[in-house]
Amino acid sequence: MLLVLSMNIRSQKLFSKDRKITLADQILLTKRLSALLQNGYTLNKALQLISLDPKQGIVAKDIQKYLIQGKHIDQIFQELGFSPIICSYLYFSRSTGQLGDSLENGYSLLHQLKQFQDQLKKVMQYPLLVFMFLILLMSGLKFFLLPSLKDLYKGLHGSGTTIIPQLFTSIEFFIHLFFLTCIFVLIITITWIALKSRLSTPLKIKIYSITPFFKRIKSLETSFLFSFHFSSLLQSGLSIKHALQVISEQKHLPIMKRYSIQLMKSIYAGQPLHTAIESFPLAEEELGFIFERSIQDGTLEKDLHNYAHLLVETFLEKVSKTITYIQPIFFILFGFIILFIYMSILMPMFGLIDQI
Repeated sequence: MLLVLSMNIRSQKLFSKDRKITLADQILLTKRLSALLQNGYTLNKALQLISLDPKQGIVAKDIQKYLIQGKHIDQIFQELGFSPIICSYLYFSRSTGQLGDSLENGYSLLHQLKQFQDQLKKVMQYPLLVFMFLILLMSGLKFFLLPSLKDLYKGLHGSGTTIIPQLFTSIEFFIHLFFLTCIFVLIITITWIALKSRLSTPLKIKIYSITPFFKRIKSLETSFLFSFHFSSLLQSGLSIKHALQVISEQKHLPIMKRYSIQLMKSIYAGQPLHTAIESFPLAEEELGFIFERSIQDGTLEKDLHNYAHLLVETFLEKVSKTITYIQPIFFILFGFIILFIYMSILMPMFGLIDQI
């Protein structure tokens, strides 16, 4: 009895509203729910079965409770802290009627992102340890070794040479530059994490657009999500205008929402859609070409669906290649820094020996 109560308390703490559900738990829940729905279970029956799990039962019961209150399932998942990707798939399932397929597609994408997240953590472990060691070395050089060498130089100062003072100045400049760079990156990272959710969508688009790496990743992500969801809405029988209206009314993907509103304005103004898409800074060039060609050929939904799958492969390949470059880049950078520290110790020593 005490064991059961202990498990229930841990589960309640794990999935309380004050704590965001981990990505692994999101993947597991969506995988189970998708499998049950595709095996013919109703949503209510599937949630009842999942509620028997001691770990995820709290979430399943919360979903049931909010559904009874009349909330949409995407809103429920958003309130429970699920990824915007999953919430967007659930939102569009309200128009397509394919809840099971939407959950499966969302689970598949989240699972791949989780794999890259784990791979990135594994790759970054050793560089972070080396980086912490470098901070200790730089601190020791700044506060202990360099002052001792300066005191030694003052005691031997008789030749009047200016080489060693200039060398000390250069070493101090590099050390200050190193620490200022670390502090600057830390401040930028903390500021972005703290203010990201408060920034307006146009400002976010501008920031992403002027950052080369993030621009490429965000362009692939936006183009994929737009192509996939737009093609799904068209396949469900909606017109282009109605599909854009559905996308513009969702709140889970702000960039897609803004772009859809701009595309609707283009339709009302009598402008071609591909012209507006080509002006979007976070859209792949091929997307505008597909709209231009496929609307004429009447194959827009099919071409966008196939293009979305190609973008997934491109996106995953890009992320995987980037991860493989992280360790070599860090090690080369750390190698230069360690060489500098080594020379910072030896060169003043040689200069002092020459004065003896």
